[in-house]
Amino acid sequence: MNIAQRICAAAIASASVWGNPLSAQVLVKGSESMNSNQPEVIDVNSAPIFQWANGKGARREIAMESLPGGEAGSFGWRVGIAFYKTDAPFSSFIGVDRWIAVIKGQGITMRSDEGKIDLKLGQPLQPYSFPGEANIDSHSLGGQSELFNVLTTRTRFKSTVSSLSTSTVVPATPAVRMVFCVTAPQTIKIADQADLTLQPGQAALWRSGAPEMRIESTAKEPAGLLVNIDPIR
Repeated sequence: MNIAQRICAAAIASASVWGNPLSAQVLVKGSESMNSNQPEVIDVNSAPIFQWANGKGARREIAMESLPGGEAGSFGWRVGIAFYKTDAPFSSFIGVDRWIAVIKGQGITMRSDEGKIDLKLGQPLQPYSFPGEANIDSHSLGGQSELFNVLTTRTRFKSTVSSLSTSTVVPATPAVRMVFCVTAPQTIKIADQADLTLQPGQAALWRSGAPEMRIESTAKEPAGLLVNIDPIR
C-alpha cells in the first residue's frame, strides 16, 4: 500500500458523517477506493445562509458552480432553499431560469406584473419553472414557508426538477445530478455499489456524471426531489 492509499484508508476509518461511515467519501488520486460515481453527501441544514439578492429575506446555499472567469457572485448553477417569512417581490436574475417547490409551510402565491405568471404554489414538492427576469410579487398563504430553488444560467445550463415517491428508475447522465431527501428516507440503489439511504435534510450530489440508479422510498406521497443539470452544448 503506497502513501496515498494509507492516507485514504486512515481518513475513511476515522470519518463518520451522521453516524454512518458509508456517507463519508474520501478520494485520493491513485487510491484503489477512488470511484468517480460516488456522490458528495450534504447535510443541508448545515449549509451556509446568505441574504436574498434584493435583501428581503434569506436563503441556504446547498451547492453551486461558478462561471469560469465570472464576477464575484456569478454562477453557472445554484441550488438552495429560500426562507419565506413575509410578502415580498422575487429577486430579478437576468438570463437565468428558475425552479421552485414548497418543501415546508403553507406556500405562496406568485404573480408577474404582466400577468403571464399567476400561480398558487401550495402543494408540497410540486416543482414549477419560470424565467428569472420576470417581475414577480409573492404573498404568503399562511405563516412562514421554505422554498427549494434551482437557478441555472440560461446560456450555459438547462435543468429539470421532479418529485420522488415510491420507486423511480433514473437513467445515467454525464452531467450534474442531485437527490434531495425532504420528508421520508430515500434509498439510492446503484449496480455494484452499496445502497445509500438519505435521511430528511440530506442530499446526494454528483457533479461530474451519475450512473443509472433506482431511488426508493416507503412514502406514497412525494418525499424527495430529483435535480438534473445539463450543460448547453
